[in-house]
Amino acid sequence: MFLSEQVETLSKWFVDQRSEYPWREQPTPYRVWISEVMLQQTQVQRVVLYFSRWMEALPSIQAVAEADEDELIKLWEGLGYYSRVRNIHKAAKHIVSYHGGNMPSTEELLFKIPGLGPYTVAAIQCFGFRKRALPIDANVIRVLSRIHRFTERGDTAFGKKKMQELASYWIPEKDPHIVAEGLIEFGQKVCGKNPRCHTCPLRRHCLGKDIAETLPVKKPPKEKVYLRREVILLLCKEKVWVFKEERKGVMQGLWQFPYDFDIVSHSLLCKADLQKKGASERVRHGFTHHTVDLFPTLFFIDEEIPLPYGAWYGVDALHTLPFSSGHRTIARELFDAVSHRRDALRLLRS
Repeated sequence: MFLSEQVETLSKWFVDQRSEYPWREQPTPYRVWISEVMLQQTQVQRVVLYFSRWMEALPSIQAVAEADEDELIKLWEGLGYYSRVRNIHKAAKHIVSYHGGNMPSTEELLFKIPGLGPYTVAAIQCFGFRKRALPIDANVIRVLSRIHRFTERGDTAFGKKKMQELASYWIPEKDPHIVAEGLIEFGQKVCGKNPRCHTCPLRRHCLGKDIAETLPVKKPPKEKVYLRREVILLLCKEKVWVFKEERKGVMQGLWQFPYDFDIVSHSLLCKADLQKKGASERVRHGFTHHTVDLFPTLFFIDEEIPLPYGAWYGVDALHTLPFSSGHRTIARELFDAVSHRRDALRLLRS
């Protein structure tokens, strides 16, 4: 049941209203892949800068495969959900090993690449290879749920199957990418969380317009978790102590300062000449369903003593290492104080 009238209306709207993004200028499979991964759970305008910077540094899949993980994480710093960039690294190495650095076009081979799920595979096929596929994101679920008055949850097994069925009514054989991008952008600009039904060109076809604000049906959000952490800034002759998070989780591979006084309680440090120089202002950051308040306290020490994990780094590391969100804010402030306001640092130590 192909919806020719609705598809034609949507296509005309998109051609007239489409936004210009750098990944649309040269929609190669590689560029599509990176942009789509960046766009997951991230605002579009925020991605533009990151995407352009990434492509300038890493113009090919081969370049990604050969890059150091810390370099990739630094390029990704600030986008969050760092497992995404680690998966990109694994995927690039796979593509180089098995496909000579060229993205394969078939669904079967794409699904064999580490980290590529149904959405990304569909996006690469549709936008990168112009094949008949529809990447179904939150925008598409919202549009299809309202137009077809689908009142079940779209994130269940049944809901996902139904979304695929509804999507098949929309995607034509010719220029499928126009309709696919059109549905996504339509969900951003017209059929958003607060639907603009009065300006909607598809209004007369919409079965759910009278209950649009209640669709799509979603699972209840996770309860917010609030954390308070005391962050320790250890400075020794313009060197700072930091550590790389090796444990699995959202912060894996990122650098941080010690927190909650775990390192300050270490026996060697307790015997050292540790000079507390006061606390800085609270830094708040969030990840997944957590909100974290960081309270930095600055200490000076006269000797680089060995500590149980992490290492002493020159202050330039505060500018070059990839830090987690809240710790990155602290690192920038500390780097600025040490590197550019040395008089202020001397005053702190007096």
